Amino acid sequence: MGDFITLVDINGRETVVHKDRVLEGLHINDCENDTQISEHEQRPPLGIIPMNLFEESCNRERILDLVKTIQRYSNSGSKPLKEWFDELESRIAIVGRR
Repeated sequence: MGDFITLVDINGRETVVHKDRVLEGLHINDCENDTQISEHEQRPPLGIIPMNLFEESCNRERILDLVKTIQRYSNSGSKPLKEWFDELESRIAIVGRR
């Protein structure tokens, strides 16, 4: 078959694939001319964003929300709440430490 490879999974099922089409990240073991692909050797599914990146993203979004809210209140002639400024200051300090 030339440019084709027969892959045999752990259940004995065969799949014929062109050698150039073997996917990146798919680990293949050659054992006496038999190629086996274990389910445990394939890449895992996409996971979740790391907690520190998630928290940083949420913190930055909250900062933007606070700034926009303070601007809206100021532009309308209303006085922004002091708590918003306090929270904004503390969140900016957190981002600055990272």
